Amino acid sequence: MPALTLAEKIDPASTVLLVVDMQNDYIHPKGNLASKGVDTSSVIEMVPTLQALLATAREAGVHVIHTRNWHRPATDSSAWVDRLVRMGGSQDHRAAIAGSWGSEWYEVEPLPGEEVINKFRYDAFLGTNLEFLLRARGIRTVVICGTATNVCVESTARAAHMRDFHLVMVGDACGTASAAAQDATLANIASNFGEVASTARVRGIWGATA
Repeated sequence: MPALTLAEKIDPASTVLLVVDMQNDYIHPKGNLASKGVDTSSVIEMVPTLQALLATAREAGVHVIHTRNWHRPATDSSAWVDRLVRMGGSQDHRAAIAGSWGSEWYEVEPLPGEEVINKFRYDAFLGTNLEFLLRARGIRTVVICGTATNVCVESTARAAHMRDFHLVMVGDACGTASAAAQDATLANIASNFGEVASTARVRGIWGATA
């Protein structure tokens, strides 16, 4: 069986654009990560590219789903809290607490009808109805973008592959603070889990079908 072309994989009728964790705490200069000294400028610079990808997806009729971290005490296990403490944080001073300013969207807003997945771990499939939503819509391909490339984006991308979805990571529409981590994730995805494509290439295909 010959490999599918990118255009065949990302047919709008059977593709979802999964926009991962575009939230204040991970991107905004006054967000949680920036307050801890993390340089989020590279992620901020990525945002217009993601916005352009999202606009083209919507015009082409691609299904769009947004994920966001939505942390609450009720979903904090002992192991999860231990991880926070080891990283120098606490339950009260961490990113994306449910309902906080930090959990709000940064420069990207879901439109009416676009599903929002509230997640509690890096992997957006874990403990959510994401897979159900994709199967119900006949989705075969997950096109993924957002932040952080090497954490929630990669974790969710791997999970999509393990569930037998075609996977396309849009490399320049993903962002993280570390250039080395960005490059390592893109190389790993391309080698083992799916395909890495540019925004220009994906938009070119979707633009032709819009």
